[in-house]
Amino acid sequence: KNFNIFKGTVSIFITSLSSFLISLYWIFIAVYVYGDVKLSSSIFITTCLPLILSIKTTVFFVVAAKFCKLKSINFYFIAPIALCGVEFFRNYYLFGGFPWANAGYSIARIDEFLQLASLVGIYGMVLFIGIINAFLAQFLEKLNMKLLMPISLLLILTFAFGYYRLSLPLQTIDSLKIAIAQGNVDQYKKNKQDSLSDINNIYKSLSEEAANKNVDLLIWPESSYPYQLKENIVDFEVAKQYKLPLIFGAVSFGYDEKDEFGYHYQNSAFFTDNLGNIVARYDKSHLVPFGEYVPWPMQKIVDKIVPGMGAFKRGENNSRSEEHTSELQSH
Repeated sequence: KNFNIFKGTVSIFITSLSSFLISLYWIFIAVYVYGDVKLSSSIFITTCLPLILSIKTTVFFVVAAKFCKLKSINFYFIAPIALCGVEFFRNYYLFGGFPWANAGYSIARIDEFLQLASLVGIYGMVLFIGIINAFLAQFLEKLNMKLLMPISLLLILTFAFGYYRLSLPLQTIDSLKIAIAQGNVDQYKKNKQDSLSDINNIYKSLSEEAANKNVDLLIWPESSYPYQLKENIVDFEVAKQYKLPLIFGAVSFGYDEKDEFGYHYQNSAFFTDNLGNIVARYDKSHLVPFGEYVPWPMQKIVDKIVPGMGAFKRGENNSRSEEHTSELQSH
């Protein structure tokens, strides 16, 4: 009711910035240790994203607080909605594509609470977190034991639903024997030209092991193939060699006159049949800011600091022909 615009803005901004700086510390390691970016530039890049995310959070909560003051509404009623809104906004709009440290993840390690996502999705879980914390904040402010009743009831009901859902028997369906290869490659080696052959051999060895166990499908991680592939590649040697249907991630490239330099890169996933033929390709469309693309209007600034950073193109048309679609379904 007595919301001070200046104190409130500063308080929310400092809280958000502290949270994001702690949760996104690894960006510094990625760009400085593994990216060979100079110290001052690494600090700038590491600080830049938390600043942007903090500004977004601050705007949402300050607007919510002013609205509550204008309409004489208890801020604790609107705060969970504001939290849900800012989480959605920072993933999809204005420097979108960065759902790291989403509030809903905080209960995801508890299997019973995680089942809530089957009903309401990740943003429903964010709303759930917001409601619980709103009641806790009021309790700490007023020390009214009655405020613990809604919290307890909500937690018990949610946990009970999760417990019930986990107790249900799994549906009996035709199954596939799937192998997931994890090369556990040191990040430093991924950027070194003389390590690419070793990385490739690691995944070949894992693929051979999977083939010996007669799996139905082999999956490699995102960007696991260490070399760049033409986006119109028709077959893949590893899948052909071990006669395994394979899903693998790689950086693909193609040529287009519309591109700034006449060519482009994409973060792609390929699917092959057991003869090594490329059946389908998916190009990632929801890119990560500063990692896979540099948001406007910061391209020129960032390019001067780290030339070529975030030069991936969004996947625009990932539809397959009817022939490919039927072939994919048959596999």
